[in-house]
Amino acid sequence: MAAGGFYMRSWTSTSSALRIMAEAEGVVDRDAVIKVFGLLWEPEIDQMPFVMRSINSKE
Repeated sequence: MAAGGFYMRSWTSTSSALRIMAEAEGVVDRDAVIKVFGLLWEPEIDQMPFVMRSINSKE
């Protein structure tokens, strides 16, 4: 990617083999929960947790 002018600064995967490769390249994201497109993602278990909040209705 660097040859094309794209420099990866942080990366992770659900695949442990790919995370090991990313770590070898120095770009692995070690956070347990990562924000992706405004959502939280736990790559180790491939889940996107969220908190449901109730909306108070005046009806």
